Amino acid sequence: MGWDKRVEGALFSTHAAAGPAKLARTSGVAGSSLTADLALNVDHVRKERAEADVVVGEIMREPVKLEQAMQARAKEKISGSVSVVMSLDTADREIKRVTTTTMRRQEAEGQVFNATSTETLQKRLLTSVSGS
Repeated sequence: MGWDKRVEGALFSTHAAAGPAKLARTSGVAGSSLTADLALNVDHVRKERAEADVVVGEIMREPVKLEQAMQARAKEKISGSVSVVMSLDTADREIKRVTTTTMRRQEAEGQVFNATSTETLQKRLLTSVSGS
């Protein structure tokens, strides 16, 4: 993740997204920010869940091969989005990033699960204190 200067209209992507989206500038009381709304990369989600199935299988002493887990997860219907808001300082440098991921997953049997996660990263200046 780069904390460098961002510009409106630039393409932005993240590992959880299916593809890039253009950054749009918004301004408010707290200052300006750049936002991007992206489609969720469902293949990435399926692979993460299948890998977790393999780990759980090892823990439970009921081994599952990754290929088997991937086939089982392929039957799920997954949709969602990734929303990114980058707060900017007065020089348009990113100082904070909030990423919100929403996902709807329907299992082959029809059971539906909804999940929302929010990750906040903030850039802070650390000063060293030397004691002599």
